[in-house]
Amino acid sequence: MADRDLAGPPPKEAVDYLRRKGLLARYDYREVWREEHAHAFTVANMMKLDLLADVRASLTKAQEEGTPAARWKEELAAVLAKRGWWGRHPPPDPNDKQAVEEANLYISRRLDTIWRVNTRQAAQAGAWERGQRSTSHPYILYRVGPSKRHRDQHLAWDGLLLPKDAEFWTVANPMNGWGCKCSTRFVTKAQYQRYVDQGVPGPVVGDGLPARKRVQTEEPVLLPMQYRNDKTGEVHTGYAGIDHGFERNPGVGRAEQLGQVFERKLGALATDTVPVGAEVSSGLDVQVTDRIGTSVAHAIETIEKVHGDGNLPTIPVVKVAPGGEAGFLYEGDRATQIGLAEGTMMDVIEATVHEIGHFLDHSGLPGHQHASDLEELPEMMDLLHRIEATPTFKAIRRAAAAAAPDWRYWQYLLRGREMFARAYTQYIAWKSGDEELGARIDELLVSNVPVHRLKYWPYYEFLPIVRAMDKLFERQRWLTLR
Repeated sequence: MADRDLAGPPPKEAVDYLRRKGLLARYDYREVWREEHAHAFTVANMMKLDLLADVRASLTKAQEEGTPAARWKEELAAVLAKRGWWGRHPPPDPNDKQAVEEANLYISRRLDTIWRVNTRQAAQAGAWERGQRSTSHPYILYRVGPSKRHRDQHLAWDGLLLPKDAEFWTVANPMNGWGCKCSTRFVTKAQYQRYVDQGVPGPVVGDGLPARKRVQTEEPVLLPMQYRNDKTGEVHTGYAGIDHGFERNPGVGRAEQLGQVFERKLGALATDTVPVGAEVSSGLDVQVTDRIGTSVAHAIETIEKVHGDGNLPTIPVVKVAPGGEAGFLYEGDRATQIGLAEGTMMDVIEATVHEIGHFLDHSGLPGHQHASDLEELPEMMDLLHRIEATPTFKAIRRAAAAAAPDWRYWQYLLRGREMFARAYTQYIAWKSGDEELGARIDELLVSNVPVHRLKYWPYYEFLPIVRAMDKLFERQRWLTLR
């Protein structure tokens, strides 16, 4: 993607992406890796948050007004030098003209990098947000940019044409490294067919490649590779062709990546319902104590901030023996036990809410026990349809059909009861605003492991599910919508 020196102001979504980035002060860029790059604005060696805020504000304003990069650099470099930031230590002696000139050149190069990385990521994040909203553009096309030399892997992806919910885009949507100018664009069904029939223009002249090339419609296999962060000592799994720290689409993932606008909307949704009915705890016979018991109590208190329930049978909540089967157990129409295993506080809180979701579904909601029950509760049918319409659900279904090594678990994730319990857990997290449960879900949403990352939904996908679950629980008289 070309720099925006002469292209005028970028789309609003791109500017909003820059404006929403949080501030993160770090000495070394290796301390801010992977997903942190997508939702945090940082400049290596810039440790003052007010200075970071000024740099972010100036970059956002420049993008909003269409200011050329050269002018932005010149103005900001003068401000930074006056405020004593030279990008490295020690600062130059102001009386040493050569040292000052070298420092100014260093700042200029640093600002080049800041401009390129942030504006290109913002452009791609903005394009992603617009494309995901469009119902008439179901496919994405990958193209290399106007570089004189391209990475071999990026050339191999040039002309890749996949559905926009393909798992590939959550990892390899540009930019895919330092200096990467690759881009993607959303295409219609008609364009898709034309590209399949006629191909697409080849990369820029000078690569020795044909003028047109065939598109690829098969999702490529990303080749894993492990690397060590020399600064932190942590070992990460990355992918061939993607520079360390760029293995995540800046348009998807945690709430900060998708924009605090979604977080604010969900925050508003968290206040527009009132729990009614019996307390959820009245149907639970909690028989666990100590650390697990504390986490269970936390989970139940979190649920009761959101909704009540009906006159449900009582179910024991117990700790399973080491190696035992944890989860929700039932025999026929009778719920018999919620079993919980040892784990971190966030693990136990998540597991408790999940299993209580199973209990409520099994004992208080028609819909999954008998198919005919759905006709009696259209709100449940609407909820399941909204879940099945998400790119996340479709990605799970493709993984299950591909007979991957863990295909049985993928099949398990597709079950109606399991979809409900996962959606219920995420619903409770964001309606209650609970930090521990929310942090656990955020952690999974940015996991390198697909079966973990696809367990929950990105914020923009989950908003319709929140509203559907509100209506379902209101229909059951478990909450009141204000």
